[in-house]
Parts: sequence; structure tokens; C-alpha cells
Amino acid sequence: MKNDRTVRVGCEEDVPGRLYGRLTDALLWTALQQSVFSRLPHPFTFVDASARAGRWARRIASEYPQSTGVHIAATPEAAREARARSDGAGYGRQVRHVAARPGELAGLLDDGGYDLVFHDCSLLNVCPQPESGLRELVRLVAPGGLMVSFLPSRWHTALEYLGCGDLQAALHSLAGHDPGGPGAPHAHLFTPGQIRLLCMALDLRLDTLTGFPGLVLPAAGSFYEQFPHQEATFANVLKMERELLIDPDSGARGANLLAVSSRPAGGG
Repeated sequence: MKNDRTVRVGCEEDVPGRLYGRLTDALLWTALQQSVFSRLPHPFTFVDASARAGRWARRIASEYPQSTGVHIAATPEAAREARARSDGAGYGRQVRHVAARPGELAGLLDDGGYDLVFHDCSLLNVCPQPESGLRELVRLVAPGGLMVSFLPSRWHTALEYLGCGDLQAALHSLAGHDPGGPGAPHAHLFTPGQIRLLCMALDLRLDTLTGFPGLVLPAAGSFYEQFPHQEATFANVLKMERELLIDPDSGARGANLLAVSSRPAGGG
């Protein structure tokens, strides 16, 4: 039976009140605090190339008010929506919203590049192979700067599809392609080994590779859905996931893979 919804997680839009989205957001921010922000100059510049309507750009702007950044949206309409949200939240001067597709990112290159480039799978999914999209993103990183890649796992996606009874989608997932559900686009999927090879091909130094969530599944049932409304239970689940987050051997079981890589200071 064909599953009627995608199980993709790395490109997931906001789903208010759901355990999985809330848990993923909390773990992603923890990972950024542990492995990224302490390594950046202050003030710093950043690019947010994620399908979250500029949400992460606003979060960074809120926590680091001296920072300035660019959010890359897929369409002019999405850029206008994100700009309106940032203006309404008071971050209009810190965050610029632009529409760009692969092949157009060179026009965003700031003088010397950006200190941080954060991206998920959304921009890569319109490329036949993810390396071409990643290569464009790398060019935006300043020498000595960081690229943070937040990408869906092949293995975890296959596990989810098998759990939903969709054998063909699971097979596609293991081959690196999430066919998606109705209305959901194709998506590239990744493994830790593939990310290591991509970093080598792009002349990046891979500094951190982890994954999360590892204990809770995206398509979890009604029992999990109670967690966001039971704060003590949610806090315990988050604590368990954070303990896995600092264990380097546990990252491969995460539904999302997080890679922090740096561009050599002498890079061209």
C-alpha cells in the first residue's frame, strides 16, 4: 500500500504542537550552540538556505543581534512572505530575504563571503545530484568560515517507509532518493559516509558529524503526540536525545544528519 504522506524530516516545514518538529528544533539549536556559534567571530554574517520561511534566520538574529544575514527562498512569493514575517518581528534590518535557485547563488556573494552558511535539503532537491548545489553553497562561505548541513538520512527514511508498509519507497530511500508523498517533491537522502566523501570533494574539513532525533520516529503514533502537552515527559525525552547527541557513535541512527564543516582559510 502506498503511504499517503512523505516521511521526510530534514526539509520539514513548521508543524506547531507536534512532538517531532519541536524536538528536532530543540536538538538542532543545541547542536548549533555546541558546535557552531562559539567558533564564529562576533559580529558575524550568515546565510540561511532552509525551507523554513526564514525561521532560522530570525532565530539567529534574535539570539545574536549584531549579526546580519541573508535568507534564500525558493520563489519570490516565499521571499516576500519571509520578509513580512521578519519585518513584523523587528528583524527587517538584520535579515535580507531573496529568491534564488541553483545557478543563481553567485549573485549573493558578499565581499569575502559569509562566516556561516546553513542549509537543509530544500535547495539541493532541485539539482540532479546534490554535489552541484553544495558546490554553489560552498562558494558563499568565507575562507575560514563554516558550512552547516542539515540533511535527511537514507537509513532512517527507509525505516520509516518500511514501518508504513511501503516497500518500494524504502528501496528508493536506500538508493538515496525519497520519492515523497502526494504533493511532496523528490528529495536526496544521505549517509554519514556520503557526507564525508562530499566534504572531501568540496575541499571542506568535516569537523562535526552527528544525527538526531534517534529515539523518536517522525511518523510516531498518538502516544508520542501527547508529549508536547506533557512538559515533564517532553523534558525527559529531550534530555535522552541530548545525551545521544554528544555520543559520536549514535549520530548515524538519527533521522537527520548534521554536518559542520569548515572552509580552509587559504581556500579559493
